[in-house]
Amino acid sequence: MGVSSVLLCQGCAPWQGILLTASFLTCWHLSTTSQVTIELVPPQVVEGEDVLFLVHKLPENLIGFCWYKGSPIIKHGIALYEANTKVGVAGPMYSARETLYRNGSMLIHNVTQKDTGFYRLRIFNRHRERRSDVIRMVSEFLKRKKDSY
Repeated sequence: MGVSSVLLCQGCAPWQGILLTASFLTCWHLSTTSQVTIELVPPQVVEGEDVLFLVHKLPENLIGFCWYKGSPIIKHGIALYEANTKVGVAGPMYSARETLYRNGSMLIHNVTQKDTGFYRLRIFNRHRERRSDVIRMVSEFLKRKKDSY
């Protein structure tokens, strides 16, 4: 994933990243009529394996999307993807085990118990329509390796 020098970055002042990201989120929020769905693959996750949050029906004229762990605030951001530049930006919750895909999907490698919780996808398009968050809870699916035998 490429790292931008502007948004959610290590080299800029925290307020710059917050201000620019907040502007991005405010201007390009999408509508609540979304039919976006997320499928967990595999549906039953085993500790130590990979899990894919597979996104279906991502809207056209996409500007970008952002994944969060927990509430959709900047400090919970995993990564943001900007479609025009095809640049991904690591957020504070990025652990280097996440991979974003252009279709909105996210892969988490080597899942651990610390990965349990709510994950949210926020998407943005050019028409400034607002779409609801898509929420998926992983904790009910995550099993320890010893429990899967």
